[in-house]
Amino acid sequence: KEEEEEMEEEEEEEEEENDKKKVDEVKKPAPKAEAPAAKQEVAGDKKDQSGRPRVFFDIAMDGAPAGKITFELYSDVVPRTAENFRALCTGEKGRGRSGKPLHFKGSGFHRIIPGFMCQGGDFTRGNGTGGESIYGETFRDENFKMRHEGLGTLSMANAGKNTNGSQFFICTGPTPHLNGKHVVFGKVVSGLDVVKKMDRTGSNSGRTSKKVTIRDCGQSSGPKGPSKKAADDSEDEEDEDDSDSEPPRKRHKGGGDMGKGKDAKGKGKGKGKGKGKGKGKGKGKGKGKR
Repeated sequence: KEEEEEMEEEEEEEEEENDKKKVDEVKKPAPKAEAPAAKQEVAGDKKDQSGRPRVFFDIAMDGAPAGKITFELYSDVVPRTAENFRALCTGEKGRGRSGKPLHFKGSGFHRIIPGFMCQGGDFTRGNGTGGESIYGETFRDENFKMRHEGLGTLSMANAGKNTNGSQFFICTGPTPHLNGKHVVFGKVVSGLDVVKKMDRTGSNSGRTSKKVTIRDCGQSSGPKGPSKKAADDSEDEEDEDDSDSEPPRKRHKGGGDMGKGKDAKGKGKGKGKGKGKGKGKGKGKGKGKR
């Protein structure tokens, strides 16, 4: 009987010890999870993974900052056109034949038509009659592979076939009638709200209620200059579109205005020698600019 009592006591002691161990185990803090090893490469901004150059405009309205617009340039599709715009944003080419800096900084948007486009790039005269490219006064249409896809499309203004200079426009509405006539070379990737602000300053005549200017500009990311392969692959395409729609045109040097869009007619009154190309009623010096 005594032995049985001793055995029972031993069993009770063992149970107490086991219970104590369990309690201690519960109280112990769980082992700390190891922090994940740092990745060797940090994922970049998805916007920058295309390898295309990004450039920006800091916009001002009546001198007050209005925001930033960032563009992605199609350097792999139209390398010469994209390079022209990129270099005009950085100002790295110095002065042009006009004696003015080849730089958009300080220039304005001389023509804004709501729901159509915002046109700028005339850094020599500021009224739509000037501007020049980094290759000379003008350069050829590279190709028309990219289409005008509405709000945010970045395209070249011209005076007809193969007359690209520095003037450009940002679409603020559908413009499919410009396909095959103007070289699309980029798009807005951020700052569409700023583009819409600009659009609201426009009028049917193109005159703006506020002075819209590029207070600063430059390159934010991507390569400088076209790759050799892209430049070699670039090809000229003939403009076979004979429709009557009037695209954004540079103004006649005598002051004639440009068309307002599809089915619109120019209404310039500038005087001067020479006949203006296009369908504007006004006369102007030199070639009319589409």
